[in-house]
Amino acid sequence: MSKAEFLAMGVAGVQVGYGCYTAKYNTPGGELHDLKRAFQGSGAFAPRALAEMDPAAPEALIDLLALFGFPEFTAEFLQGMKAELPEVIRHAKKPFDWAKVKGAAEYDVALARRKRTEAAAAAPSAAAAPPAAMAREKKFDKWEEGPMELARRIWEWWRARLCGVDLFKYCSRASRLVALVQTSSARMERAFSQLKLTLETAG
Repeated sequence: MSKAEFLAMGVAGVQVGYGCYTAKYNTPGGELHDLKRAFQGSGAFAPRALAEMDPAAPEALIDLLALFGFPEFTAEFLQGMKAELPEVIRHAKKPFDWAKVKGAAEYDVALARRKRTEAAAAAPSAAAAPPAAMAREKKFDKWEEGPMELARRIWEWWRARLCGVDLFKYCSRASRLVALVQTSSARMERAFSQLKLTLETAG
C-alpha cells in the first residue's frame, strides 16, 4: 500500500467516525442529540458562568432541561426556575472562596504534589520519559480544567444554598435531579473501538 493510499484510508476512517458522531449527537432526531442538548442546559447550574452570561442565556439553558425527560420538568416548573434566576445570579456574583469547599484542600494538595513530581521529572538529570502510569493519566493544571472536580465544587456551591434553606424551590429540586444523571462516553468509545478494529483488519 502506498503512502497516499494509506493516508486516504485513514481519512476515510476518520470521516466514518465523525459521521457516526454527527449523526448521533449533532443531528436532530439522532439517538443522543436531545441528551447532548439537555446536558448543555445543565450550564444553568454553573454559578461562575451564570455571573457572566447575557440575561437571556440562562433562560434558554433552562428550556433545554426539559430534554432530560423528567416528569417534574413541566412548562410551569421551568417557568418557576426562570423566576428564581435573578436571585440565583445575585448569589453567583457574590465573592465565594472555592478553595474552602469540602474536599477542595485535599484536591489542591494532591495537585501541587503532582506538579512538583512533574517538574522533577522534567529536570535535565531526570529520566527522559515519565513513568507509564503518569503518562497515561489525564492531567489538569487547575481544578477548573478538570470536569469531575469542577462539577464537584459546583455541587458544593449549590449544597451550601440548599441544605436547610428554603431559598430556591424550583432550582433546588432541578439541581438534585440533574445531579443524578450520570454521563458516559461508553457508546462512542465502543463505536471508535469497532472502527479501529475494522481499520486494523483491513490494513
